[in-house]
Amino acid sequence: SPVIPEYPPYNWNLFSSGFTDDVNAGIEHHMVSIGYAYLLPDPNDPDEMLEMGYEADWFQGYIRPGEVAMEPISDIYYPIVDNLECIDIYRDGGDSGYNKTANQFVGYLSLSVYWRDLFRNILPDGSTGIIVVVKNECNPTFAYQIDGPDVTFLGRGDPHNTKFDHLELSSSLLDLDLFYNRQTRSYTGAPIQEKVCPFYLHVYPSDDLYELHISSNPILFMLCAVGIFAFTSAVFLIYDCLVERRQRKVMRTAVQSTSLVANLFPSSIRDRMFAANNGASTVNNKDEKKHKNKMA
Repeated sequence: SPVIPEYPPYNWNLFSSGFTDDVNAGIEHHMVSIGYAYLLPDPNDPDEMLEMGYEADWFQGYIRPGEVAMEPISDIYYPIVDNLECIDIYRDGGDSGYNKTANQFVGYLSLSVYWRDLFRNILPDGSTGIIVVVKNECNPTFAYQIDGPDVTFLGRGDPHNTKFDHLELSSSLLDLDLFYNRQTRSYTGAPIQEKVCPFYLHVYPSDDLYELHISSNPILFMLCAVGIFAFTSAVFLIYDCLVERRQRKVMRTAVQSTSLVANLFPSSIRDRMFAANNGASTVNNKDEKKHKNKMA
């Protein structure tokens, strides 16, 4: 049976495959290079999908089980110099008098990094729906959604909702430290070149984040409070109208009775009747008080 060679991820002869501009930056200037992102095939191009599929199959053997190999990945090249007597380092992005002649370039230390690993575990739980769009003139634009410590690849292109454009935060990959106060710089290695195919990050909120923080609950609570107030006011007005109508009815009956008595009886008899009626009411009130006192 034929033997299919399996290439190891080390001891490659990079000089035999030709150089891109980002690799040349390391050779000429002894600078760290971040290569363009690949494994970004066009879904509408079957040939490109097939070619990238072969490369993704190779990476599948070197990543954790269950992870997807067909996602954006970049190679980082760190220059190796031949100088055992004196090793110069860079501080704060300056060369500190670095002498390229005394430090001869002899090779690269290369590392392939998935972009998802750069965004993973950088936000706490509850930070839901952050869209990160990565742009580079040397490769297609792609995007991720960050939900706390988890990262989801959204594919090629820029899928963010344009209504959130005014909330955009953007920066080059090497200027992210401008967004927070950093007292000391721990990196003292070779500087990172950013003239060839620099990466830019654009951060937007997603619809999930919008719905999490912008809800209709305050409006609903206000409508409930207004409804309760309106219902209470309506009950009070109805009760007031009923009492007022009852009072008018009693007053009208009293006026009619008085007019009837006045028309049927002379004034002397009418006065005696009213006096007797008042006296009977007084006696009844006294009897009721006595009865209550006996009961007590």
